[in-house]
Amino acid sequence: MTDQGVRVRCAGLLVRDGHVLVESLVGAGRWSPIGGGLQPGETVPEAIVREFREDHQELAWIPLSGLADVVLLPHHLSEEIPTALETGRIVFRSERRVPVMKQE
Repeated sequence: MTDQGVRVRCAGLLVRDGHVLVESLVGAGRWSPIGGGLQPGETVPEAIVREFREDHQELAWIPLSGLADVVLLPHHLSEEIPTALETGRIVFRSERRVPVMKQE
């Protein structure tokens, strides 16, 4: 296996009536915005639309006021989502890099 770089993950937020839609593996107890890996040649908006259309393991509407009460990954989003909605800042970046491994 050789390191082929970094896979870009993108995610979108759907907020309705003071709640945000999140996804999780069934029974995992960890939640994240709906998203996934960016495919070659795909734009970020195209990837987000695709991810919202794909089947998800488990979905939940979490109250914005209760984000700190659930395990939300990445952890900084429990503070950044409400701030973004208040300020209109809609792009988040994480510096965490996960190498993509490819079998030779």
